[in-house]
Amino acid sequence: MDTPDRVFAQVELMHEIGLAVPQVSELAHLFNTRRNTSYVFTSLEGAYQTLAESLLHNSSATPGESIESLS
Repeated sequence: MDTPDRVFAQVELMHEIGLAVPQVSELAHLFNTRRNTSYVFTSLEGAYQTLAESLLHNSSATPGESIESLS
């Protein structure tokens, strides 16, 4: 049996078979597509924690930089 992380990481496949995924999983897919990351979010808390840690360790983002400027 697959875990929620493995299932919701397959956003395009889920859409193809007519199923929706959580919005945070859509957000992870968007980051992965545009920023070449490998995020898997299944909860808002998990997304927040992962993104906060990533921003703390990512030297390409500067304080006050908008998300749009990163795309």
